[in-house]
Order: sequence, then structure tokens, then C-alpha cells
Amino acid sequence: MPPRKKVRIANPLTAIELADLLGVSVTVVIKSLFMKGIMRTVHQVVELETARTLAVDMGYPLSDDDDPAGGQTAGVPKKPIIPEGGHEVALPEPEPEPDSDEET
Repeated sequence: MPPRKKVRIANPLTAIELADLLGVSVTVVIKSLFMKGIMRTVHQVVELETARTLAVDMGYPLSDDDDPAGGQTAGVPKKPIIPEGGHEVALPEPEPEPDSDEET
């Protein structure tokens, strides 16, 4: 079996995000969590230490935090999503603040 790619897990992530990062089916991640006595659904968050332990148990080496180019990265900040009428909608980018140099 070829060596597995290094992964960097810096933040908690959902079970499906962890599966995508590791390149496995989400069913494999859910089953592995279940075998550890941790009940999660596809969209529930897996804690940081649990995600790291699971990746190591599955044979994936963790890259150092000082080496962001050492492998794929999880936990990259994303735009917040707010459910609206049953649909997920990304929030617009914040507007820049006006210059405060003007006198009032």
C-alpha cells in the first residue's frame, strides 16, 4: 500500500469535510467515529483532537503546523452561511468602513 498523503487539520470540521480531506467516503468516517463511541451525522462538527486522532488511526500522517504547504489543509475560514427559507445563502462581503479623516 502506498504511503498516505500528509494532512493538516487545524480547526474542527464536519464529518463530510473530514472525509473529503482524507479522500474517503463519509460512511467510512461516520463508521470509524461510531466504533469509537462517538455519534455524529454527516453535517455535525467533529472536534479537532477527535479529527486528528481519527486521521492518524486511518494511517494519515499529520503535517506540522509550521508547514502549511506540507499537505492539504482543513479548517480554512469560509464565508458564513445562514439558512433562509430552507436554502443556504452566503452572506455578502462586509463593506469597507468610510475614512474617518473628515471632520463632523
